[in-house]
Amino acid sequence: VLDGDLRILLADGEVHTARDHDALLMHRLPEVLPPGAWATLRPYLEAALGGKAESFEYEAVGEPSLHRLRLAPIRDGGAVVGVLMLSHDITDQVATHRRLADSERLKALGLL
Repeated sequence: VLDGDLRILLADGEVHTARDHDALLMHRLPEVLPPGAWATLRPYLEAALGGKAESFEYEAVGEPSLHRLRLAPIRDGGAVVGVLMLSHDITDQVATHRRLADSERLKALGLL
């Protein structure tokens, strides 16, 4: 959970950083993300702060993992006061789908 200035108010689950959860609290997201990650996520976060929910896939910087991120504005009355950011590691799911598709192609070619 991020506030309107993108300060981390709550971090739970697996966090992809060397810092522990408590060390992340009250730091701004741009301060704790690698520059490449911030450059990728920034427009989505700005859209969420503008009131638009976002969902997209993101390849983590510096590690071979793929994540589905969902960003939703947090409102107080009509005003956006923060962002709820959910990340789900889909690396294994995508790899399984690719292997299945490869297998189906080989089967269609009569090679399986």
